[in-house]
Amino acid sequence: MNRKSTIFSTDSFRISPTVLIFMVIGLNTVTAQIIFMRQMLSLFQGNELSLGLVFTNWLLWTAAGSWLGGRFVINRLRSGLILASIYLLMVIIIPLIVTIMPAVKLLLDTVGIMLPGLTSIFWISFFILSLFCLLNGALFPVATHFLRTQQNQTIEESIGFVYIWETIGSVVAGLLVSLILIPYLRSFYSAGLLAGINLITAWYLLETKRGLKGKIVTVLIYLSLFVAVISISSLTHNRFQSALWEGYKVLTQERSRYGDLILTEIAENKTIFQNGSPLFTYPDPQMAEEAVHYALLAHAHPQKVLIIGTGFIPLISETAKHRSVDVIDYVSMDRAIIELYAEHIGELPQTTKNVHINYRKVDGRYYLQHTDKKYDVIILDLPDPSTAQMNRFYTVEFFRSAKEHLNPNGLMSFKVQASENYISDVQRRYLQCIYKTLQTVFSSIDYLPGDPLHFFARITTAHDPLTSETLVNRLKTRDLQTRFVREYFIPFRLHRDRLMPIKAIFQADNDAPVNTDSKPVAYYFNIVMWSAQFSEFFRKSTMWLAQINPVMLTVLIMSIMVLMIIPSYCKKSGDRFAERSAWLSTFVMGFTLISLEILIMLSFQSLHGYVYYQLAVFIALFMGGMAFSAWYQMKAYQRLRRTSPEKDTLRLTVIHGFAIMFTLILMVFFVIHHRYPSFSGTWFGVWFFSALSILAGAVGGLHFPLANMFYVYTRPSEKVNAGMLYSVDLMGALAGSFLMSTVFIPVFGYFYAARLIMAMNLLILLVLVLLYHRVKKLSNSGV
Repeated sequence: MNRKSTIFSTDSFRISPTVLIFMVIGLNTVTAQIIFMRQMLSLFQGNELSLGLVFTNWLLWTAAGSWLGGRFVINRLRSGLILASIYLLMVIIIPLIVTIMPAVKLLLDTVGIMLPGLTSIFWISFFILSLFCLLNGALFPVATHFLRTQQNQTIEESIGFVYIWETIGSVVAGLLVSLILIPYLRSFYSAGLLAGINLITAWYLLETKRGLKGKIVTVLIYLSLFVAVISISSLTHNRFQSALWEGYKVLTQERSRYGDLILTEIAENKTIFQNGSPLFTYPDPQMAEEAVHYALLAHAHPQKVLIIGTGFIPLISETAKHRSVDVIDYVSMDRAIIELYAEHIGELPQTTKNVHINYRKVDGRYYLQHTDKKYDVIILDLPDPSTAQMNRFYTVEFFRSAKEHLNPNGLMSFKVQASENYISDVQRRYLQCIYKTLQTVFSSIDYLPGDPLHFFARITTAHDPLTSETLVNRLKTRDLQTRFVREYFIPFRLHRDRLMPIKAIFQADNDAPVNTDSKPVAYYFNIVMWSAQFSEFFRKSTMWLAQINPVMLTVLIMSIMVLMIIPSYCKKSGDRFAERSAWLSTFVMGFTLISLEILIMLSFQSLHGYVYYQLAVFIALFMGGMAFSAWYQMKAYQRLRRTSPEKDTLRLTVIHGFAIMFTLILMVFFVIHHRYPSFSGTWFGVWFFSALSILAGAVGGLHFPLANMFYVYTRPSEKVNAGMLYSVDLMGALAGSFLMSTVFIPVFGYFYAARLIMAMNLLILLVLVLLYHRVKKLSNSGV
């Protein structure tokens, strides 16, 4: 092989306006990604599975843009003009996307109704993100060509230089978003700020050679353009927002670490929306009575009650109606909701001489892990596990924690969506999954049919049977003043004709999986249950995926990789095999990094529940590790002054070994969490995930410059597509995002996901060993 220059000049690594041009690439990627993802979160009502599909489209279009950009700028001298044009287009596109989000929501009519199907989510995000991601993907190869022509650098130096400063820009973006944009600015104003940065960058590229007078004139022109774009976008955005909430009176908008909150009023009813999904409406006496009284009537003498809820305060007043109750602890993870209630809806019930009321504004899981109190009744008043955030309250780990805080005759109660009449196959699997998860922890489980379906789980079987006679007698004895939980309605809810179908579902051969923190399958079934309403094909395909053998799927993926590399290995020339090995290594590393990132974030979500608040920080840490290691890699080349393909092959092998090691560390942490959930849910978990984000990024930063060498080895520098390997990296990330978010994590669990990552990297290790021997043989023969 002909070895080209591998000496990266790091002397020019200084902060200058030219460097800032490349930093804006990373700034665009991370800032726009978080802004758009948060908008999509509201649009699709906060589901991680839907965001996985959105991110898949993001990577698909970005990879296409990178490849097309690299093809377009080869042998073109006006790359600076192309680069400036892309930045100018960003000034219009970024505010435009944020502006049309409410219009899409209007089109879908999702406010307070239902989640759109996953097929709709895929196609909506596919078209919305297309133009921005194509242009954003093209920025990397165009910037590389611009740097190469401006400073007469080699292609390796240019790619490495742009890669490092793009990554540093991503770090800055993560800090900017987490410290300024999310806490203080709404999405539209954040998008306007990002558009302004792109405008300044375009101005610098086009106007650096003008005199002072010319610069002043062009500044005024650019400012006029910016003001016009933002004004038109703002006016349109506000009109869409007004139409979106037509018929509602928006009282206030707040944001918390768990999402955006909107309090609306219509007639005498006030509703709190979180990320576009309604949490509760006040007044709703039927919801309050049914959530509390059935659970308390199922207990012979409830005294100490714990309610883990969303902030629906009327539950407390209903609980206090039971004269035997002397302690009510109300836990809500989002203090902002309680504050909204107290300020705009009604006063918070306070302690009296008969009942002691405590408000705990902390996460429910955290509270149980850090309290020694025992309760007679624990009421879980939360939405169904339609997100990973909610799913963490329906897992074996949570049920065990709740069980530890129940008195010997205590019970835990919660409700999930069901059906009054027909129960579909998907809904049956969903209910069986919940029931089987309860069975894993509790000795006795009763249920109250209907929509919703109420579960009552107990530690012991020594209790009065849950019959209509028992509940009616206790209702009369306690002299409860209720409107919906009445003596004539309870027998209807527990009628034999209603009980038998549900009983048959739970007593059938139950092969449904158990819902755990590391295998959050309940939220997968819940989303499939919604989306099946839109597509019969989707229902059948997702149910088939839920039953597929993960080992066979892993073998299939590995076989495809082997078939991709075999033809090039069989050829006598080593260049083709080196090129394909670089492609495959980069693809697997992109797959690995995005998979580890998803695993880290979903693991953090299951333990702490506020990953969307921490998202920008994790991205900044990940990119920080990547930037430092990429800089170190280039410094190492400068220090060595010479290297060889054999040594580079060995270095790549070591890097993939690091990826396997980090995945193993994550798996060990899963085991520790499974056995000691209270330990992993403390500050240690936060620091662990932060450190792992840095290390995972460092692996990526070490890998890309080396893999890029192999690509450059095999072709003349004037024919090198600077966006090719970057595109392959993104395609690997695309495959990882799609497979992890839709199949491996929710259906097979974290452990199978980790095994796939390790298996793919082990295969690459074998390929690199073969490449090492091939390269060494060719070097010894003088080729």
